[in-house]
Amino acid sequence: MKPASFATAVTATLFAATIAASPAGAEEPPAIEVPLVNQAPEAWGHTFDGIDSIEDLPGWAVPDRRDYRNKQVFLTGDAVTFEDGKLIITTARHCVDNEGDALTDENISEDPCPEGKKTFYTTARVYTPWFEGGEFSTEVTGEIRTPDVRGARSAIWLQNDNEYCTGSGFNRYYGEIDMVEHYTHGGNLPMSPSTVHLGCNQETRKTVGHSQRRTWVYPALTDAEHTWRADIGKRTIAFSLDGAPINQNWRHETLPDISHDEWEDMDQELWDRIMHRPWRLILNQYVESAAWAQPAGDEDPFPVRRLIIDSVQVTYPQNTDDTEQPAVPAPTDSSTSADRSGSSVVAQLLGVIGVLGLLAIPLIGWLTQNLQLPALPGLPDLPTFPGI
Repeated sequence: MKPASFATAVTATLFAATIAASPAGAEEPPAIEVPLVNQAPEAWGHTFDGIDSIEDLPGWAVPDRRDYRNKQVFLTGDAVTFEDGKLIITTARHCVDNEGDALTDENISEDPCPEGKKTFYTTARVYTPWFEGGEFSTEVTGEIRTPDVRGARSAIWLQNDNEYCTGSGFNRYYGEIDMVEHYTHGGNLPMSPSTVHLGCNQETRKTVGHSQRRTWVYPALTDAEHTWRADIGKRTIAFSLDGAPINQNWRHETLPDISHDEWEDMDQELWDRIMHRPWRLILNQYVESAAWAQPAGDEDPFPVRRLIIDSVQVTYPQNTDDTEQPAVPAPTDSSTSADRSGSSVVAQLLGVIGVLGLLAIPLIGWLTQNLQLPALPGLPDLPTFPGI
């Protein structure tokens, strides 16, 4: 082989030095992508301007069936109307000749039905479409229009996609968040209670977490428009009414936000599994039948009640400016930044020393061949690289 030129030898050695300075496995690994932080689902909401029927609201539903507990009560879409941009649920008593007769506005009666007439009740339950859970806020503006007479309950509440603890297909992850359940018996007209029922104990078939917060609006919560809000956070649930916190117990003592720390059998993992599921908002009035809720008998007065909803909104606290946050790379090892920076400096010094040593090889070889200098003992032959 003819003697290599000095430039050729240096070029070859720089190529070799590059390989030597970058041992296998030392190149920077690509960042591992994890889900985007603060990647929010799409917020949604409804006012009811221009809405004539529930069919004008895609994904909304109103069941038509008898109540499971009280066979005198019918849930029906006929009890849902839209007037002046508001969704209205009407609860009423009907007096008819025979079972199966149409329950209409014409046979509504606030007074007990006459002898020989049969007594039935109509009301409604309205379901919104399912939406993504996790951390979110729900806000509902509306009015409960009811007198101070026992017999019916108005409710605005959230439920996840799991069956209640007493159902045949239940599991541990049931979630229910009652923004308001308004009772009219026993002097409860001013009270706005908010309650949660979370998780199911598989042995007792009861909820793992049950907690309530209350506030009062005097002289009555009814017959005026209010805004209820529930903020579901990573570890807490907070309620508010017209911007003021719902945070008291029945003694009017102030309590912290509801948290899984309140319950011995609830931990962060169970909380997350309950919250990170599909949820829906439910609007309804309920004709009471359980003794503890003081139902009205057929012989008692039963005034017409209405739940009037002006707007509903679901929002997500992340990404309020709609900007996507950068991906967060997962760490490649457990060493600290100081450890990594120290080892990096050492590696760089060793690399420089190695490069200088390799650069000396072609220089000495070239001088030996071209200036007739005696070869140094033990000097290795230059490597041969393809194409050089």
